[in-house]
Amino acid sequence: MGITSVTPSIYRAYQVAKIAKDVREDCKVIVGGPHVTFLPNQTLKECSFIDIVVRGEGEETIRELAEALEKGVWETVKGITFRKGDRIVNNEPRLFVRNIDEIPFPSWDLLPMGKYRFCGYKYASMLTSRGCSFNCSFCASSRLFGVFWRGRSPENVVEEIRLLHDKFGIRNIEFVDDTFTLDQRRQRESVTKLLGKA
Repeated sequence: MGITSVTPSIYRAYQVAKIAKDVREDCKVIVGGPHVTFLPNQTLKECSFIDIVVRGEGEETIRELAEALEKGVWETVKGITFRKGDRIVNNEPRLFVRNIDEIPFPSWDLLPMGKYRFCGYKYASMLTSRGCSFNCSFCASSRLFGVFWRGRSPENVVEEIRLLHDKFGIRNIEFVDDTFTLDQRRQRESVTKLLGKA
């Protein structure tokens, strides 16, 4: 079972992990997200119901981990932290995905899209870039996603916007990038393509 969590919701994540183990004791509970990326050892010490922590970007790690769990040999997967006897083991980190256009869109069709509403309007959230080259002391972005900025191409961004609009009737999109306007030319190209002028 996979769970993600930021710091304000970490104790709820622990509760979900306990419920998963209560329902099926032999299931592997895997947790990812910002909180556990920065505090993997503390997470495993605080919650005995969590088996594996996925640190950093999880797309490649969780796919590889799922395949490895099916084979029963998963302890060498990069980017994970787990218990081995009385020890906590932190495997070597996984490299960041350089071309984030290669990451598939979320499986929007598996979510109750009609329930996501703000002020009565249906909406969705999108992340169109990762990382930040500024490494500010008050921000976790560069530690979480790397000290280099990676943006999705305008074509890729527009394709997901059109999918959300055409298939789910989404007219309001929240962009949750840490540095959405860093590459203003990319934003202008995206808007131009979305309006059908290129």
